[in-house]
Amino acid sequence: MGSLGEFADALDKGAQALRERGALVAARAAGEAYLGKLGDNTPVLTGELKASERVDRITGNGERAVVTVGAHTIYAAFREKGGVILPHDRSRGGWVGAPRMIDGHLHGHHSLHWGGEPGVFAMKVTQVGSHYFARTNEWAYGGGLDGPCQRAISQLLRDSGL
Repeated sequence: MGSLGEFADALDKGAQALRERGALVAARAAGEAYLGKLGDNTPVLTGELKASERVDRITGNGERAVVTVGAHTIYAAFREKGGVILPHDRSRGGWVGAPRMIDGHLHGHHSLHWGGEPGVFAMKVTQVGSHYFARTNEWAYGGGLDGPCQRAISQLLRDSGL
């Protein structure tokens, strides 16, 4: 940028880029950063719970955007809040159907078994909640997303000529 006019043009391009894409760029960066931190806090290293965590969508425009991140298994709520898995035996009319949380207890099909019989286990399992989403939210609310968003906006401005 050699002249004041060129600098003013670059500022205009940067402002236009922010209006058109700024919030979407920041939301994308926030979603990926949140997902990364959630992965650090997830109480398992592999498996269905870990695989179910993803950025679901980014909506909005250049001036306002929202990102949605979630885990997509009922086990996520169970690990977050804790609860009790109750025994059941489908052959004896126990809990059947899709798994669901009822009053903090997980009911329905699951892969636990007792004595080698699939679909049966003769004890209840109590799980203390790990609150991994709550810890990730605390990190985000405490400024954890500031850096990723700032870097994304800085890159957007550099790409527009500033």
